[in-house]
Amino acid sequence: MESDSCFSLLHASLANSSRNPLSASVLLIEAAAHCLSNPVRLRLILFWTLLVLLSIAWCYASPLLNLHTSSKRKFFHFAISAVYVSGIVFDFEFLCVAAVCALIAFVISEVKASSRVQKDK
Repeated sequence: MESDSCFSLLHASLANSSRNPLSASVLLIEAAAHCLSNPVRLRLILFWTLLVLLSIAWCYASPLLNLHTSSKRKFFHFAISAVYVSGIVFDFEFLCVAAVCALIAFVISEVKASSRVQKDK
């Protein structure tokens, strides 16, 4: 199964990251290349990228439109729902990998932000 190999490559790169950072980087590149070789996954990435760009545009446009906070949040709820529904319908395993990668990125950014706040005090 194609999605199993994507998970196994990701798992292997995470397991090897503490032993040899270079081999972990190579495995991550191989996992990304494998995931992008699937046309369904490539379309999902393009669609998700479009939603991210629309969300960024919405952040800049909403103050100009004088929208309430609840109206702003509804757009983001729509965008994240579109991400998850499209992932569930077309490639659930890839959605799981993407969600874990996004969670890791959010945790890393929060740790960096909180360390900056503690240094400022």
